[in-house]
Amino acid sequence: MQIISYLFFVNLLTLPFILYCAKAEVINPESVSIVAHRGICGSAPENSISSFKECIHGGIDYIELDVRKTKDDHLIVMHDARIDRTTNAKGNIKNYTKKELQKFFLRNQDGSLSSEKIPTLQEVFRVLKGKIKINIDDKENLYDEIIALAKQENILSTLLFKSKNPAQIDHLRSYGDQINFMPIFVNFSGTKRQLFEMIESYQKDLHVVAVELVFKSKHSVMLSQDVLSYFKRKNIAIWVNTLSPELCANLDDKHALKYPDLTWGYFIHKGFNLIQTDYPLLLKNFLLTRS
Repeated sequence: MQIISYLFFVNLLTLPFILYCAKAEVINPESVSIVAHRGICGSAPENSISSFKECIHGGIDYIELDVRKTKDDHLIVMHDARIDRTTNAKGNIKNYTKKELQKFFLRNQDGSLSSEKIPTLQEVFRVLKGKIKINIDDKENLYDEIIALAKQENILSTLLFKSKNPAQIDHLRSYGDQINFMPIFVNFSGTKRQLFEMIESYQKDLHVVAVELVFKSKHSVMLSQDVLSYFKRKNIAIWVNTLSPELCANLDDKHALKYPDLTWGYFIHKGFNLIQTDYPLLLKNFLLTRS
């Protein structure tokens, strides 16, 4: 079913959703950007330098990565609070120093051991700067430290911060348009007007460039045409996670592997232009075949 062909009169891969500072931002509402979840792009370990480089070489638009802090206050890139699943060691990150963590090795996607070490956020910033955009998943309320480091490395304008926590959002308001921000709405059950008022409240103090929508049903108020058209009028990009069924009304990556037109294509047709996936290269191929 050709449900999205009319959208592809534009070359979707040459018109990426680009984040600049507030005064220079350009958002093309017809573009679609691919977000690699935990930087997964092939067989390399998640949240690793080699996997991030694969994303760059594959022409992926965004890397989503996770930030935690060591015992001696270094920022590292790791999803889990513990290192059991992703390395050849065990324990909580907060109980290790940076130097101690460097003794361990990351596991590949198939569970085999790689030669990769756990990267620091500074190392990642230096590798990725000017090559790809980054979505920050702050696992431990480290916004101030992450932003300070990003300023030091002159990479802040290409970072996208997100939160659903009211206290965190209130704290981020102090940065104003210094940062690119994306509020997260999880199974929002209020009215359209209430949703619009929340967005407008955020926009008073924050540089809102995107909105992440999480929904269990296609009948969610967030998927109504009124809401999606509102975001487009506001030049706010719309983000969907196709990582697991509960995040996207069962239209997840596994469904997309069999029925990409009815999954990724469905969201593109609805107007979503940021898709986070564990299969970024397959999504890219899908976009190319549909263009």
